[in-house]
Amino acid sequence: LHGLIEFLLSNDPRAAAARSRFIFKIVPMLNPDGVALGHFRTDTRGVNLNRCYETPDAVLHPSIHTFKRYFLYCHARYRCAWYIDMHAHTSKKGCFLYGNHLPGPSAVDICTYAKLVSMNTPFVNFNACNFTEQNMKSKAKSDGGVSKEATSRVRFYEETGLVHSYTLECNYDS
Repeated sequence: LHGLIEFLLSNDPRAAAARSRFIFKIVPMLNPDGVALGHFRTDTRGVNLNRCYETPDAVLHPSIHTFKRYFLYCHARYRCAWYIDMHAHTSKKGCFLYGNHLPGPSAVDICTYAKLVSMNTPFVNFNACNFTEQNMKSKAKSDGGVSKEATSRVRFYEETGLVHSYTLECNYDS
């Protein structure tokens, strides 16, 4: 995230072109209280906040509730072009994108974007990217059996039709 912000604020002509065409909304961390306690993805109660986007509770998940409302507002007002949720990954090596499993030409669009990203940076491995239906709907015991359908990537696609909705995962050692 730090590198992305540095790039966007740089004098690089590509960054200037991006700034002239897009509005960037960057939210650095939605679980700072959990991170302060040493958690990677969870809040102080041990809840994986990235599994709360279907129906976030204003009291139990205030950062997710507020962010989701803000994103939907921005999308309604500006028509968002991309959503990228950035995460650290503990087991899978390198950097890769998760995208939603979509029908027809949309499937080509999301894979093409991931391929272009991988061609323009040595850090993203296209072969490690995943756009399967299973990756949209799988459940993990560590998340209390909550499906990935409750993640921001999937919910924002489902609720807005935003095709370019991704999760960028990078290993801690990458």
